[in-house]
Amino acid sequence: MARKSYSASAAGSLMLMGEHAVLEGKLALVCAVDKRIRVTLQPNTSDQITIHDSKLGDLNFALSDLAILAPFKFVTSAILLFKDQIKTGFVLNIQAEFSNEMGLGSSAAVTSATIAVLAAWLHPKPLTKLALFKLARQAVLNVQGVGSGADLAASIYGGVLAFKSQPAKIIPLPIIPALAAVYCGYKTPTPEVIAIVSAAKQQQPKLYSKIFAAMHECVMQAVVAIKSANWSQLGSLFKQHQGLQAALGTSNQLLDGLLGQLNARSEILGAKISGSGLGDCIIGLGNLPPHVFPLDAQQSTLGVQQLTINIAAQGLVYDYN
Repeated sequence: MARKSYSASAAGSLMLMGEHAVLEGKLALVCAVDKRIRVTLQPNTSDQITIHDSKLGDLNFALSDLAILAPFKFVTSAILLFKDQIKTGFVLNIQAEFSNEMGLGSSAAVTSATIAVLAAWLHPKPLTKLALFKLARQAVLNVQGVGSGADLAASIYGGVLAFKSQPAKIIPLPIIPALAAVYCGYKTPTPEVIAIVSAAKQQQPKLYSKIFAAMHECVMQAVVAIKSANWSQLGSLFKQHQGLQAALGTSNQLLDGLLGQLNARSEILGAKISGSGLGDCIIGLGNLPPHVFPLDAQQSTLGVQQLTINIAAQGLVYDYN
């Protein structure tokens, strides 16, 4: 008997190291965080697809009008992958525990969970994590044209991962100690930052090749530090990697100031930008007390927020058996 509904949740994510270099075939570090997006699919006998999102609102359209549609580009791109298999309408309910402006991998999480429930509905056997990852990666590329898939791997596999983009290599690592995360108050879309770095790379290809190689070396050393629980070394590598991200042109005055303030805390072993840069979050290795940021009225006005996060051991979780 067909199920009445299909539900799955996927974890948010944070890049730990290897930003931008991962697009050049280098190794990266990424982790899942305990902020989740849950998607529930309820089939019906209509010819309509309805999307309800707790943060972005509603969208309704006919099966025949299925396309990549704003503000649900990643969700509708995921649905398009199954277009030839979908014979009836359905309702998708999306509940997000975090904003899509926070730089916590919301696009990856909602794409992964959407594909999981569609596959559970349409396929007699569940997809493997690798098959799910490959489909989700295609859906994301169909929207933004570029992306490593590191956030998708974390969203699906959970924990801390060493990740390589082409060919996909996903290596689970031990869980690291607590992470502190501070949202700077705004987000620059990842494709925009990638385009900025790409343009700079075309101007100085040899220099940028060396920066990417140095990032790869940082990640390799970080893997050894994580496996040996050498957290002071990992913190030092965070700082070194941040210098390389600054050299790429992905930091700015606001991020530099926040990083300096985070590094000044005795609890933090090292801090850096997480993600593509020019916005989103900075992260620090260590257990930061609550309510440290924003430090002043100016940061509060800018929207600086300290986020309460933990590394999530589980990535994608089906909410039915």
